[in-house]
Amino acid sequence: MEGLRLPEPLDIHSASLAEDYRRWKEQVEVYLIASGADAKPNKVQRSTILNCAGSGMISVAKHFIYTTGQDKDDPAELFNKMAAYCNPRQHESLEAYKFWRATWSTGNFDHFLIQLRSRAETCNFGDMKSRMLRDKIIYTVPDKVRQVLLRENDLTLDRAIQICRSFDSSGAQSQQMQVEDGTVQKVSSNKHEYANRGTRRHTSLLSECNFCGKSHKRGKSYCPAYGKKCAKCHDLNHFKSKCRSRVHCIEDKQATLRELENEPEQEFLHAVHDGKDRLTALLQVNGCTVRFQLDTGADVNTICKKYVRYTQLQPCTKQLTMWNKTKIKIAGLATLNVTNTKTNEVYPVLFHVVDNNLNCLLSYSTVTEMNLITVNADSFIANVVHDDVILGDLGTVSLTVDSSVKPRILPCRRIPVALQEKVKQELDKLVASNVISVIDDPTEWVSQMAIVSKPNGKIRICIDPQPLNVALQREHYKLPTLDDILPALKGAKVFSKLDVKHAFWHVKLDDDSSRLTTMITPHGRFRWNRLPFGLKVSSEIFQKKTTLSPVWTGRCICSGR
Repeated sequence: MEGLRLPEPLDIHSASLAEDYRRWKEQVEVYLIASGADAKPNKVQRSTILNCAGSGMISVAKHFIYTTGQDKDDPAELFNKMAAYCNPRQHESLEAYKFWRATWSTGNFDHFLIQLRSRAETCNFGDMKSRMLRDKIIYTVPDKVRQVLLRENDLTLDRAIQICRSFDSSGAQSQQMQVEDGTVQKVSSNKHEYANRGTRRHTSLLSECNFCGKSHKRGKSYCPAYGKKCAKCHDLNHFKSKCRSRVHCIEDKQATLRELENEPEQEFLHAVHDGKDRLTALLQVNGCTVRFQLDTGADVNTICKKYVRYTQLQPCTKQLTMWNKTKIKIAGLATLNVTNTKTNEVYPVLFHVVDNNLNCLLSYSTVTEMNLITVNADSFIANVVHDDVILGDLGTVSLTVDSSVKPRILPCRRIPVALQEKVKQELDKLVASNVISVIDDPTEWVSQMAIVSKPNGKIRICIDPQPLNVALQREHYKLPTLDDILPALKGAKVFSKLDVKHAFWHVKLDDDSSRLTTMITPHGRFRWNRLPFGLKVSSEIFQKKTTLSPVWTGRCICSGR
């Protein structure tokens, strides 16, 4: 036995134990013949088999049960017991499923054929085995080979195997020829380029074009955008993807928390080169005449680098961000004296220094300070007042509960220490705005308080009405659908959209309904004077109030948060 390689031990804990045992048995049978152990007594053969199987199978074999007439030392009986242990229940449907799911990608066809034959042994195909193998090969091979196989009349399994092997070998040979041909062509191309490098040095350079976005030789005759109209600004000689009529936004990296309910803390610039007429002014900066665009929609002033001295630059912690989130480098900040040549007045102005291909802009605050434009505030249509304390009045509602539902009184929830001060401040704010009120009288219903963290760092106080929602009875007021809305839009010419802040809070609750919404907090019990968010009846009530409210002089199509 010296010099012979022992089979690998059988892993009895493998997930594919049945398949591993079949392969292992084939190796052991070869080893028994090669070592001459098959000619030795059965007891020696049995010991050799168990030695090859490993310690795991040796422990299992101690518990094999042999009936009367079975030889415990017979190697065939041992193999049968081991097969029954490794594959206790062989399901023909499962084995057939594995057979038909086998795939052949781009490997050796003979390996795929061996896999098919091994799986077909456990499928109990009987006399149909050859036909099943042939059909499986036809279903699995690539389309080119399948077409050749289907052209054959009375195709047999042997003929199908022969065709597939020919295709497999020819594919490998063709790939080798392509590699060799590519190597020769590459050397020839390099020699040709080296011989003509003097004449092709400049014409072969490719770079990304600033007008079409593609890589081609320099020159307008090579650019596909030359003579074409932009789909965005309708100017010539560039595509929409390279159009520079975009809105810029300057954001402070340090401003991480934004007030979502107010205007975002961002600084906007007007569009650059959008092909439209603009209001501009010629002013003196650093001894140069600079044309500034007067943009009342801009929050900051910008100036090109060519008008700023290097010593005047200051470090900048802000970033210039395009509308599509691409970044533009800012050279820095500079406070420069701007002279109005007509009035000879000088104004110190803080500028954001940008690249030379961008416009020089003056913001709203600067142009009003320099008296370049006048804003007629008295001619504005309306003034918008931002006041969280002022709430509208869409009427008073009464909530109805099912008397068969037993009222619930829930305990107070714990609040993290980091939120306690914020919760106290928010509760005081709601009390001051008369959204909630302190209650000391006993109530049948007591719900818990829910705290929702906003992205801007603030919190929202809500009621957790899960038990109360079970008892509340809905009005079942119909909410509008798209089919209801579209006919109402026929002939309409003027549309308006109103964003109602704290929508449900514009509806008041009567005294009994307010007591139903009592919630417990670490700072006492509070009842809601306004319709709270979270109740299952809130959306229907608010829809009804807004639809039937005399506030709407026109037609209210839909309403909501």
